[in-house]
Amino acid sequence: MIENVIFDVGKVLVEFDWENVMKRLGFDEDTVREVAKATVQSATWDKSDEGILTPEELLTEYISNAPDYEKEIRLFWEHQAETIWKYDYVNEWFAALREAGKKIYILSNFPEKLYHDAAEELSFAKEADGAIFSWMEKLTKPNPAIYERLMSRYGLDAEKSVFIDDRQVNLDGAAKVGIHTLLFTGYEETRYKLEELVLFRN
Repeated sequence: MIENVIFDVGKVLVEFDWENVMKRLGFDEDTVREVAKATVQSATWDKSDEGILTPEELLTEYISNAPDYEKEIRLFWEHQAETIWKYDYVNEWFAALREAGKKIYILSNFPEKLYHDAAEELSFAKEADGAIFSWMEKLTKPNPAIYERLMSRYGLDAEKSVFIDDRQVNLDGAAKVGIHTLLFTGYEETRYKLEELVLFRN
């Protein structure tokens, strides 16, 4: 019986809509492309998830990726929190799991500054039975060590746990340590699969 449901955050519990934020800031198509390449689509962004650089060091590196767009990069940096908003179904889904007697955990790749700036939209993490965010651990999915840390910290049995993520590579990392996995393909479909195929099966 599955006892623990582990959720990824981005594109599962919250939206990450950087493109529309850049457009609202007045960036034209070329600027959106260049600022994205320097920030959210860069290797530096992966470093932000890893927590190996301070926010100030990250900003410096983003700017060094596209010096001609320093003004725009700084503007986007200050408006990052607007990229994150919680999906309407989160409370309903969590409530249903609680009613079914399941425990809820969070395991997410997430950068430090965005974690703090978007704290209100991430408030559901405080309601979970446990949470691990990559920047705090200096580990990121799909490294098996981050899944093992979640299991160890909260005393979870991998065989009684299922991990939901929108990226197959992250599910593969969980599977390596024996955790059941479910690819997120939208709320209704994934909730149905969780209930019918995994969650309530003895």
